[in-house]
Amino acid sequence: MGFRSAGIEAAISGMWYVVGPFLGLDDDLEAFHQQEWNAEQKWMADTSLLMQMIDDWIDQDEDLEVRSTAVLSGDWHPVGIQNLYQKTINDLTMLLNQNRVRNDTVRRLFVDLYTDYIYTGLDAMKCGIAL
Repeated sequence: MGFRSAGIEAAISGMWYVVGPFLGLDDDLEAFHQQEWNAEQKWMADTSLLMQMIDDWIDQDEDLEVRSTAVLSGDWHPVGIQNLYQKTINDLTMLLNQNRVRNDTVRRLFVDLYTDYIYTGLDAMKCGIAL
């Protein structure tokens, strides 16, 4: 699964390259190295991994004839996907708390929007819109 991790790391670094200057990371090239990632970058990576897990689960019948995936090998399964989803929810809540977003309604709104994002991605994958 190394290629999955490398792809996720590259995507996070690329997004951080664009967003970083707005967060004060202009000259902090260390922030691009995974071992130096802050909580936001780790959450982004977990969310990317979750989407990859969901995509592999949806595509498992097609992948059976073509390639090996972590779903087909049994490394990724519904319980693991659910656990990672819950971790991303918990981490999002922690990030909101750390950034002093204390209003329960606003926090629930962010979590609901995130959940909607996950389901929208899932629906797009099932329909073939998202590959």
